[in-house]
Amino acid sequence: MINRLIPRLATGPEDPLILIQQAVAILDSQHWKFYMAYSIGGTLCGLMALFLICVSIWRPTMVNRVSLRLIFAITVYDFIVCVIQASANSRNASARCRATIFFSSFFGYASVYTSSSIAFNLYMTLLRNTRSNYLPKYVECLYYAVPLLVALCQWLPPTIWAAVNGYCSAFEPIETGTMAYILYVVFLQLLIPLCALLFNIIVSCRVVTMLLLEQRQVNQSLREIMQQTYDRLFGTKRSINNGCVMSETVRNQLEINLLVMRKFNSAAIRIALYPCAPIAWWIINAIYYAMQYSLTMTFENDVGRWVKMASLAWFSMPAIAIANFLVFVTDPAFVKVVKEVYRHISSKSQWYRRRWTGSQKEFSSFNQPKDNNARKAYYSDMTMGASSFDQETLTGTTFKQPQYKNTQRQPFAPSIADSINIGEADGGILESPVEHSSVGECTTSMFDSWPGGETGSSATSHSTAVISPYGEMIRRHPTTGNRDDANHFYSRI
Repeated sequence: MINRLIPRLATGPEDPLILIQQAVAILDSQHWKFYMAYSIGGTLCGLMALFLICVSIWRPTMVNRVSLRLIFAITVYDFIVCVIQASANSRNASARCRATIFFSSFFGYASVYTSSSIAFNLYMTLLRNTRSNYLPKYVECLYYAVPLLVALCQWLPPTIWAAVNGYCSAFEPIETGTMAYILYVVFLQLLIPLCALLFNIIVSCRVVTMLLLEQRQVNQSLREIMQQTYDRLFGTKRSINNGCVMSETVRNQLEINLLVMRKFNSAAIRIALYPCAPIAWWIINAIYYAMQYSLTMTFENDVGRWVKMASLAWFSMPAIAIANFLVFVTDPAFVKVVKEVYRHISSKSQWYRRRWTGSQKEFSSFNQPKDNNARKAYYSDMTMGASSFDQETLTGTTFKQPQYKNTQRQPFAPSIADSINIGEADGGILESPVEHSSVGECTTSMFDSWPGGETGSSATSHSTAVISPYGEMIRRHPTTGNRDDANHFYSRI
């Protein structure tokens, strides 16, 4: 580092070599910040990767999503960078120094470009206007291959040039404050990732804006359904559509569909935050290179500026890990797993508490019936209760599934309520198929206006005029609408 800076230093009132030695001494005393930054980043990346691996083994359906698989790749890349930087101690122009700079830059920039794969996947799934929402299987492979290829083409030629000319990196012989410095930094290290980040910001803003508007429509529709329920119970007429009277079954079914829409949109909004995480990394790098461009190390105050510049560079890559972790803890899959584990632990503790209470009652004489037949019935009921509770705990169901006869499922939205994984730990919403024998003219117009159906009549209520992401898929593919299509669509996000 000292040999790199001495040839670029301008003459001034202070001796540059003395100033550099002072700055290096200060940095050596603060080097614990470097290890702390990369230790925090590596730990967070390791926790996220370990969490995804464990959940994929325990409950694969909870993490069966393209964005989570891409996040796993990003965390692995960031973890490799943190390990390389924390273990790097070579400062000369050796092969180890070149390998350290190449692999840290390669995996670091690949992590940034992989976040653009998440944004591109959201665009292809939610924003594009086409007749099909089904992408070929090889497209997901390109989500991983293209970022690695771009990062390789970006950093392999400079590394080869540095090895041929005997430098640690291609940036080493470039002097600060020159046109070569501007061209190298702007076009190689800032401009290419800036293009990817601008695409991420545009797509994320469009997705979030679209889904927030749909959330507003869904909430208005839910309020209308609640008002219609109130009108039916108390005989009032406050709902927007008073000419169409829905049956209770149809109203409940429509409410379930709208709730599923709201949960789906909420999950997609949180997924859209992942592509914005590397913005902090780019801002830190831009500030670092701007400070380095104006640095001459000819005055006493340049020492403090250089120390701040180097300390800031230490937190560039850990900033991505911290930002991804903050978004990850709000991810629907993470929230669902945490709630699932908490519910499992709570049910087990209740089961042990109930077993302990039952054993105490068994040995308490004042609770035991005096009659022999009554005592046998008492023990039988207590045993049956404990075994049924144990079965409920193991299966995770504390209620009986409703049984319907002579029923037929609705085309799409009712069938996904109990099977789509949208980040809720309550097992989803139970579907309640509608008996078509009880569906009147109002119901027919209602489901005709559902996304994917034809335009409804004038009797269509406001609560059915809702567009959702999977509703758009139905509109493009009216023949599709089973549970497999719904789960496939959600797994594409």
